[in-house]
Parts: sequence; structure tokens; C-alpha cells
Amino acid sequence: MARRASFVCAVAVSMGLSLSVWGAEPPRKPDVVFVATPQNVVEEMLKLAKVTKDDVVYDLGCGDGRIPVTAAKKYGCRAFGFDIDPNRVRESLENVRNSGVEKLVTIQQKDIFKLDISDANVVTLYLLPDLNVKLIPQLEKLKPGSRIVSHAFAMKGVTPDRIVTVKGDEKSPRDHRIYLWTTPLKREQISELRRPDVIYLPTPPKVVEKMLELAQVTQKDLVYDLGCGDGRIPVTAAKKYGCRACGFDIDPKRVEESLENVERAGVGKLVSIYRKDIFTLDLSDANVVTLYLLPSLNVKLIPQLEKLKPGSRIVSHAFDMQGVIPDKVVTVKEDDNTDQTYTLYLWTTPLKKERTAGQ
Repeated sequence: MARRASFVCAVAVSMGLSLSVWGAEPPRKPDVVFVATPQNVVEEMLKLAKVTKDDVVYDLGCGDGRIPVTAAKKYGCRAFGFDIDPNRVRESLENVRNSGVEKLVTIQQKDIFKLDISDANVVTLYLLPDLNVKLIPQLEKLKPGSRIVSHAFAMKGVTPDRIVTVKGDEKSPRDHRIYLWTTPLKREQISELRRPDVIYLPTPPKVVEKMLELAQVTQKDLVYDLGCGDGRIPVTAAKKYGCRACGFDIDPKRVEESLENVERAGVGKLVSIYRKDIFTLDLSDANVVTLYLLPSLNVKLIPQLEKLKPGSRIVSHAFDMQGVIPDKVVTVKEDDNTDQTYTLYLWTTPLKKERTAGQ
């Protein structure tokens, strides 16, 4: 083992590269099979993390080193790659040398679960979900405002700040999901035992379009869909108006359906989906809110809706909001072949409360 370490060290020195072999981890089987992240996904990961030349990027499980190399080449920042597999370390070193970024990139053979990562302010991952969770104690020691980006896999129990979809290309035709977290990490507060407030019934596409039209959505708006189901309202808003949109649902099945819909529609850069309790949400960033809830749930949301900016629009499919006067009530016919109609309610902020007797 000592002779092998000396040999690797000699190779690294001859290549003019930085490789920590003193105290290198004893051989053990890697945690994951190496699958390279497509280059376009690498670039989107670093873009999502808003990397600058002042950042320090740590890639945990660096594979062939393409993430640290890209970070150094594109942003001029310092970057470190860590992998327990000596074959991956050799590939990374070769990539660093061929790219001419030896002064900025360091590759080390390390067990990532024993690393002190507190010097980093950007951490990139392409591991399995259980390994992401295993890293949480280390990630929680990062400085506030540090960014963590994961290719393909979430981190159970931690709420991402954004989830985006990267379209595939000729070399890798499938779409890719990217998760972003910032520190301090936001732990999920949802009880696994809590049931959804309503039975999921999808809003017909024609009604979705009319809701957004009634709200006079533009490219500058931010749409929040509360109880997003399969995500059709945020997806339609992004596709038709080019605006940003967020969908929120407490049901993990609905969240998964929404994410799949976002991927199929290719609107991952505009649409974010979150598993959240809508009654604990801060809605103040939105200026359009869409609902398909029961009347009692609409009423329960009033204290949150009253915190929206003046001029914000709220549209509800089927149900009104007792005690609040709508600005408009319209009826939508599903199509010319049926008599099925749907009622939509529009309110604008500040909400107009109904006067009660004695007022």
C-alpha cells in the first residue's frame, strides 16, 4: 500500500497536480456506480448555484472531475473534487491537466462522509437519495448562504429552494432534474400521517386557461397554485405566458406527478414544485394565486391572502370565499358537446369584505 501511494504521489507531482495521498482512505468499494453527469447538466448545476470567482466549490464523488474543472474554467473559482475510487481520481487528474486548471483545481482521494466541508460555499452532488441524507450533518455545518446542488436526487426531510428540469440533448436524450438547497437547511415540518385536505380532482384544461386569463397573467407575474395536483396550472402559466410559477401540495403523489408534468413540458427553469402545507405558507411573493379547494379552506386562507401585495389576483375554481366580495364571477362551458359548466371567482387585493348587519 505504501509503495502504491508513493507511486500515485510521484505521478501527481510529475503532472504538476495536487492530490492528497498522505492519509488517503484505505480501499473500499465506492458507494455508487460512476455515471457521468452530462456537460449541459453540469453547467446548469453551477448556474443554479450562482457560482462566482469568489466561491469555493466542493464536488463530493467527483468522478472524472468535470464539475470542478468546469467551475474553474467558466467562473475562475477554486474547486475541489473528492472520490474514494483511485480510478476516478486518476481520470480527474488527467482532466485537470488537459484543461490547464491545475492552479485552481485540487483532486483528493477521500471518503466524502469523513470530510470537513466547512470551507466550501458550493457543494455539488450526484449520489443516491440515502447518501444525500447521510451527508446532512456535514452540510449543516456549511456557512449560511452556501448552496448545495444535486443532480437527479432529492434529500428526504429537507425542503429544496428550487427544483429545475434540464432538457436532454443528443448524447443524453432524457430530461434531468436538479435540486438546490441553501443553508441553513430548511427541514420539512409536514407530518407523514397528515392526509390531504381535499380529494384530488383535476381542473379541465379549458378551465385552467380561463383562470389564468381571468387573472390577466403576464410574463412579469409569479403564480402560486395552492394544492397543485398534477401541476397543470403552473405548467400552463409558464408555457402560455412565460412567467414563473410555483405549485404546492401536501400529497407526495401529487408532487411527483407535478414534477413529471414539469419535465414533460420542458418548463423546469420557470416552474418549481414543493411539498408544503399551504396553510403555513408565506404567499407574499406571489401576485397571482390559484385555488381549487373547498369553501371552508378558501376562508381559512384569508389571513395569508390579505398579506399579498395590492393588486394581486386570486382565482378560485368552483368555490367562493364566504365574507369576501369577488370582483368577478364567470362561467366557463367545458365544450360545445356538453352542458357541463364551471364557475370561476376572481378577487383582487386588498380583499373587499362583506358588510355584516350593524356595520
